[in-house]
Amino acid sequence: MACFLEAQPYYFRNYQVNEGISSNTITCITQDKKGFMWFGTRNGLNRFDGTTFKVFRSDVGNPKSIGSNSILSLFEDQRERLWVGTYKGVYLYNAARESFSLFTAIPPGEVRYIGGDLKNNLWLVANYVLYRYNTITSHLQVYSFPNTQTVAVSIAESGDVWCATSGGLVKKYDPVGDAFVNYSIASLFKGRDTTFIQTMYPISDSTLLIATLNQSLLFNVKSGRFDNIFRGKSWADKIQVHKIIRQSSGLYWFGTENGLYIHDFNTGASEQIQKEYANPYSIDDNVITDFCKDKEGPPGSGLFLGGLITIQSN
Repeated sequence: MACFLEAQPYYFRNYQVNEGISSNTITCITQDKKGFMWFGTRNGLNRFDGTTFKVFRSDVGNPKSIGSNSILSLFEDQRERLWVGTYKGVYLYNAARESFSLFTAIPPGEVRYIGGDLKNNLWLVANYVLYRYNTITSHLQVYSFPNTQTVAVSIAESGDVWCATSGGLVKKYDPVGDAFVNYSIASLFKGRDTTFIQTMYPISDSTLLIATLNQSLLFNVKSGRFDNIFRGKSWADKIQVHKIIRQSSGLYWFGTENGLYIHDFNTGASEQIQKEYANPYSIDDNVITDFCKDKEGPPGSGLFLGGLITIQSN
């Protein structure tokens, strides 16, 4: 039997280009230590102070401008430096000068992921190759997996690093041996189509949420067991997830191609939220590409969604 979350009101504040954002198509979101929200788009990088937007774009006449308007990933490291992944490489933001410089340690290309572990390492995916860069020693390590590409990376709160390849492998990094433990999702899931992994979210050291092109699976690496977390729901086998975030203990939000999905692992209940055309407080678009919690707001409020939507829940 399908279980659904008890209905509660979600009120959304939507921002559009006429309010200063450079594009309604949001690709990535982060918040820096100063409280600024940063939004990457296909038409520039945006900084939001809660009231107004400042847009940073590429300027061929200014060598200190960002080198590409197509922003793919964002991350602030422990030294409060903002790393910006673009179609043309990684750029470091200089807050004092409001300028950018190219990170030359890796080849320029599409940088679709930047994240950090607990040991001063940045993990980057550029042109589907995985890199580890230590921000203290400047040591760069390249992980090139034969006959496959790195398509997703996720770093747990514990610091565990997981990645997925285009060949249907999930890999967990072993820092002791500087190697990866492999899990073949395609073979473990008995040949069903799970080869293209969209995103992941580690729940514990042995359980992992894996989103494919059409399903959201809970994978137990010790038992090799998979569970379709939306089993019994009408969308169980047709949900294309872009991003997963833990909203609270046991409660996870899924940004998808077709709206916002909420699942409570404590009760097994779920809820689907989509655009309501007659409701000005609904989400403005069903395509949700990223999430970011406002660290300065109270729990449950100030959650930003790709598409540039601020959520307030009562």
